[in-house]
Amino acid sequence: MGSARPAGRHFQPFPGVWEAIAGGVICPAKYLIPETNGLTDAQMRSIQDPMARRDIVARVERVSSDSERQWGQMDVSQMLAHAADQLRIAVGDINVDRARGPFQFAPMRYLMVHVLPWPKGKAQAPHEALTTAPTDVEEDRATLLSLIDRFATTPPSDAPPLHPLFGRMTARDWGVFSYRHLDHHLRQFSA
Repeated sequence: MGSARPAGRHFQPFPGVWEAIAGGVICPAKYLIPETNGLTDAQMRSIQDPMARRDIVARVERVSSDSERQWGQMDVSQMLAHAADQLRIAVGDINVDRARGPFQFAPMRYLMVHVLPWPKGKAQAPHEALTTAPTDVEEDRATLLSLIDRFATTPPSDAPPLHPLFGRMTARDWGVFSYRHLDHHLRQFSA
């Protein structure tokens, strides 16, 4: 019935997650916390929430060039520049032409943004989130902190920017995704 897809042509930003969902394992019970309707604290927090934002800002301020990487390949400056690029996408400074892959569809997007745990060191960032070259930790930190403040204090748009993997997201999706993305990378450096 159809030909097999050639090797290397399938972009999969979160290896293993697609297989788990396709295999019927939508959200394993070990990730559900009943008193929060199945969502962990990190999954529900939004960077638009002042308390969550203060927590993230304090953690960004704790990261140093000596912070030891727990997984992945980025160093601290690369991580700060990457996190800043993600927020540049969120505020519309980096244009995304179109979303790619299965996560742009509402059920998949919801699972990835709000529910499923993110793999450590397995995800491939879209090229739009790797556009800025890192400089030094202090400059990259200042840029990131400025973008966090700008994102959190800018009123949501009627047409939020397109995300390269998740497509059109609501303001709430962007806030939760931004918190989880920053939290993920700060944990990468034990902050």
